[in-house]
Amino acid sequence: MADLPLEEKSRRISEALKRGWKMLSEVCPGCGAPLFQTNDETICPVCNAKYILVKSDEEAVEELLRLKLIELKDRLSSKAEEITRGIAETENYQELTILVNLLNRILDAIHKIKRITEKEGKV
Repeated sequence: MADLPLEEKSRRISEALKRGWKMLSEVCPGCGAPLFQTNDETICPVCNAKYILVKSDEEAVEELLRLKLIELKDRLSSKAEEITRGIAETENYQELTILVNLLNRILDAIHKIKRITEKEGKV
């Protein structure tokens, strides 16, 4: 998006200001346009990239861990849905026992991830 005409870049920045987005002093590493704060997101109005601003390396590591945990929780939730469908479809009690145990372990993991991320007040 960095190859957009200057008029288009200016239009997108103006539109962000009209929407009431707060212009930040940081710039987009991708296109060099100023970043804007909107609700809980930091976004570049020119290339539509979203960013998470951090103040220290430690905060960056914590944020990366939080994002990885959220990604893991989402994947586990998808697997739980697949297993739930398998439970509904199976008539084999041995397979049903395995699926129920697996679902229980996945739900425990999801619960632990939620507890960790909520304890930090970040989800």
